[in-house]
Amino acid sequence: MRWRVALALVGVFVLLGVGATSVYAQSIEDLRKTIGEMRQQLGTQQKQLETQQKHLEQLESKEPLQPQKTKIEDTVKDAVARQVADLQLRSALAADPGEKATFKLGPNTKVTLYGHADISVDGFDSGVGSRNNVNDCNDYTCPGGAPGQVHTRNSFASVSSNSSYLGVRAVHELGDDSGLPGWSVMLQFETLLDASSTPSERASLGSRDSFIGLQGPYGAIKIGKSDTPYKKSTARFDPMANTIGDYNSIMGNTGGDVRAEFDARLPHSIWYESPTWNGFSGSVLVSPGQNSSKNDDNFALGEFNCTGSSPRGSGSAFPQKGGTITSLGAGSCTDGAFDTAGSAAATYKQGPLTAIAAYEIHSRVNRTGDEANAVSGSALADLEFPASPPPPPTLLSPGSVGIATEWAAKAGLGYRLGDTQLYGIYEYMDRNAPVARFNERTRHGTYVSATQYVGRFWELSTAWAHAFKTPGDPTRFNPNASPVSSHNQADMATIMAKYKLSQWASLYWVGADLINGSGAHYCLGPSGHGLQNCSRDALNNTIHGANILATSLGLTLDF
Repeated sequence: MRWRVALALVGVFVLLGVGATSVYAQSIEDLRKTIGEMRQQLGTQQKQLETQQKHLEQLESKEPLQPQKTKIEDTVKDAVARQVADLQLRSALAADPGEKATFKLGPNTKVTLYGHADISVDGFDSGVGSRNNVNDCNDYTCPGGAPGQVHTRNSFASVSSNSSYLGVRAVHELGDDSGLPGWSVMLQFETLLDASSTPSERASLGSRDSFIGLQGPYGAIKIGKSDTPYKKSTARFDPMANTIGDYNSIMGNTGGDVRAEFDARLPHSIWYESPTWNGFSGSVLVSPGQNSSKNDDNFALGEFNCTGSSPRGSGSAFPQKGGTITSLGAGSCTDGAFDTAGSAAATYKQGPLTAIAAYEIHSRVNRTGDEANAVSGSALADLEFPASPPPPPTLLSPGSVGIATEWAAKAGLGYRLGDTQLYGIYEYMDRNAPVARFNERTRHGTYVSATQYVGRFWELSTAWAHAFKTPGDPTRFNPNASPVSSHNQADMATIMAKYKLSQWASLYWVGADLINGSGAHYCLGPSGHGLQNCSRDALNNTIHGANILATSLGLTLDF
């Protein structure tokens, strides 16, 4: 209760805070003046560079006359070459604040190095008792197994690296004498950095958005792997992205677990990004399933991870249960793997107003793993801890959860009022489920956030997300445990204070309170944050209805 009161008070303070606009305006004017001075210095240095370059070329064109003169010329040429190299380096680095480190390779190619580091110290309370009976587990096969007491550390501290990455981007401009004048060839390789934990293949080269493409006056077409247009469309709406308060605890999260299926990065994709016309822009992406199994329960060809999963995480088939994963992962992908996926988004940005609409579809999503321990019964859909025992259950027939198409749609609005930024999202996710009473994937969701900019350095934010109830649940009645409540809605309230040390570095503090309904099991930090906090005991049994609390203090640096 004290957490909720604190969250409410700080949220009201953020919404009512008033920024020092005059100071902020003055800081912008000072920054513009500084940029102008740097540009003048850069122009002077560029002229010096051209003069010295001509001098070097003149010296190189001359024939050596005498050994002594050649030695003198070599000394002069070395000095000039060092000065030219120094001016080139200073020219590359003397960019406007906020620009990345960009270098020229040849006459038409520019290469940019960039990166982001975010490491935090976190404190968690999972809401799970320090001693739990295994029979408190309601989730599928209950991996804890036999009845008995499970001793669990329910509160702990951690150090986490949160979507830290390193990237290189290149743009090769095609000149007028090329085969496609006015266009450019671009590439990007971006890699996750496990800066605070032991790296695995999830942080291998190219693990984040990586692609090659063509860009011209009519937009860009790219091929590789990327965050979907659906994901990108509202990324700016979440001021606490990649923290323990990330909105993916609820938004885009169909199963209420450690994975947001509709906030994904899809491999083996091809996509188009339009230019901006009068504030309008759009993008569309297709990712072919490339699966040799008609049930899509193998790895996609060329992959060693189940489609739609988190690498080495939820739904990935790692580690393999009961055996060794084959080269195709044959039969392993039964927790959300899908065939072809499509994603599209449209954005309108004009002045203080932002509006988005987005849609994404995953065809033939394999959820047969959810059938492992679900049962059917005549009163199952409305089962809510009945006064008398329910009718005897029967085993669930194959296909009752099965393979079905899932899709999501959302709309969002943002508006800047002076020093206050407001955002809101409505989302609907749907699974074309064979049996409604086992469908935990269809629901509505809402999210609102507000950020108050105070002076030059402070940002104060608050947000609230709500997951509505679903039509059913595969574990609504589990023969190995007590019935699961149908109240599987959830609420998450978050606050953040960020202090900008400079344009590239910041300190932040985040507090989060996730209130699960008695039949829900949503988690904190399912996307971007280095680790997730769920209502699990020491044997990984899921305990429904937990109230999860967390706090986080982090430091970031961009370059």
